[in-house]
Amino acid sequence: MPTGFQSAAGITPSHVGQTGLLAVSAFGQAGSWIFLIGVFGCVLGAACEVSLSSAQSVAQFFGWPWGASESASSVPGYTLVTGAVTLVATLILLAGFDPIKVTVIALIFAAAALPLTFYPMLIVARDPLYMGEETNGPVATVFGWAYFLALSLAAIAALPVVIVTGGAF
Repeated sequence: MPTGFQSAAGITPSHVGQTGLLAVSAFGQAGSWIFLIGVFGCVLGAACEVSLSSAQSVAQFFGWPWGASESASSVPGYTLVTGAVTLVATLILLAGFDPIKVTVIALIFAAAALPLTFYPMLIVARDPLYMGEETNGPVATVFGWAYFLALSLAAIAALPVVIVTGGAF
């Protein structure tokens, strides 16, 4: 499905690999190297961030010790989850799924989770038992609830917008 963008050279990128043609058309063979190094850096950075943050979330949920700067033997659960997430992500990509569509679907789930993660913080911020003198006042509470409403609307709208636009399908 065309993205709606078309370069002066007539290139319409609809897959990750096709976007490299834009760099090649602009910079020749050097453009292909620039593109490959850029894609490698972006994918590597995203893979590290996702695997480490997933492992951190799971470790914190279960009360396990965690930390990327710790030795693997001192944080075994964290290390196991990091490797498992990396393995699952690799298998998904090797199965031939389009990484752009996988990203869009992941963003839908992330948008749906935002209100669920923000709500407990909003409640705790008003609780003097937990926050003491740092409890949110009325202005911060109003802004917090307004933000929660915006997150909720985004979460509700995410899936219909992707379906209407054909973003992941």
